[in-house]
Amino acid sequence: MINILKLDLQTPRLILRPLSHEDIDISIEMFTDPLVCQFVCDVMCEDEISEAMTKWVKRGAGGRIGIWCITRSGSGEKIGSVFILPMPYHEDDTNYDHVVMDRMPPDKVELGFCLKRSAWGLGYATEASKRLVKFAFEKTSLNQLVASFCEENTPSIRVLEKCGFRDRGRMYCYGQDSPCYRITREEWKAIT
Repeated sequence: MINILKLDLQTPRLILRPLSHEDIDISIEMFTDPLVCQFVCDVMCEDEISEAMTKWVKRGAGGRIGIWCITRSGSGEKIGSVFILPMPYHEDDTNYDHVVMDRMPPDKVELGFCLKRSAWGLGYATEASKRLVKFAFEKTSLNQLVASFCEENTPSIRVLEKCGFRDRGRMYCYGQDSPCYRITREEWKAIT
């Protein structure tokens, strides 16, 4: 069995902490906003978000796999979320059956992030993502992280590139042929 460890993570401007049911407010703010959802998911109603929170707060691998709420250090303002979760292949969303407390997911693990609109363009996505990549390679047995975004979502692609991810062509995920970005543990070590 994998031991649970301290999961609150800090950066110069941010605190990342495991998502909880109390974070329904930031989830509603993000996932009812059509611009935020444009490249992430369909716009959701509050009831759908409330129902989804049960799976979104689920953690695996001793807490190492899951979603973190991003808050600003000084004010505690919730600005978004960042995650490492099993990459879905045939489904259009994460298969939370693969998020199991005492083991790592069986296949590829992806990095992802989502911020409320007022937090865009301020470097928060890069800062939070870099911290989670560091956590993944220092505190888990993962040898790589993958990510996939719509080709039109150039701001998210730039975030991945700033974190050391490189374009690896295409992969099948989310039920379709998609761009593949990846960083290995060795590549991460070379840039830190």
